[in-house]
Amino acid sequence: AEWRAAGVDPFACERFEQYALLTVAAPLAVVVICPAGALLGGSTGTVIGFAAGFVVGGAVNGLWALRFARTQDAGRGPEHGVRVAGGFGLRAWVNDLFQFINVRPDLFILSAYYGAGETGVYAVTISITSLVWILSQPLASVVLPRTASLETASVAEPRMATSEPQVSAVRHAVLVCALAAAAAVPVLAVAPLVWGPGFGRISELGLILVPGVALLGVARVMVAAFTGRGAANHALLVGLVS
Repeated sequence: AEWRAAGVDPFACERFEQYALLTVAAPLAVVVICPAGALLGGSTGTVIGFAAGFVVGGAVNGLWALRFARTQDAGRGPEHGVRVAGGFGLRAWVNDLFQFINVRPDLFILSAYYGAGETGVYAVTISITSLVWILSQPLASVVLPRTASLETASVAEPRMATSEPQVSAVRHAVLVCALAAAAAVPVLAVAPLVWGPGFGRISELGLILVPGVALLGVARVMVAAFTGRGAANHALLVGLVS
């Protein structure tokens, strides 16, 4: 939790380099510690190494957060209580929550009714098609703090208020997701040749999933734009629809 929470601070301040470093701190620690744990303790060492990597990453983020709390940037922004911030965050990020709900339970249900073979085909298909909406995440990461800063400036100077940056971001998201969806089609066609004849349905299932994941990618950018403007209810609506 510390690994994810502390990394949001530089993101909100548009310090994207620091945000990137803090975000990859835990995964990089896992990459280093987990194999060492596997060599020393087998499967048990792997689990311990995986947990230890996130502990190290969380510690790095925690130390950075303590240092950041002493700077002037940490005192900027309106004063709101935890309850208000939590309610806003829950509505703003419900899009991610629903994506998690849509992806994870269906794997368990499919495994229970059809077995590991069909579940494996479906899991590979999800892994390929999910790249379409993941490509929109960098754009959403830039849109959210930028929109928030423009919204703050428009409050101080109403003549500066404009929705053009958000509209442009959504247009770019549509273009990126459309190109990614088109690029995913040949990958889906080649996938059965890579994984073997038992994965022949990847192309069929992938073509069913591609339009939906492309729209999810656009929805991520829309949620970021609405969240940056403080329109949490609009972000909630996008999450419910998508």
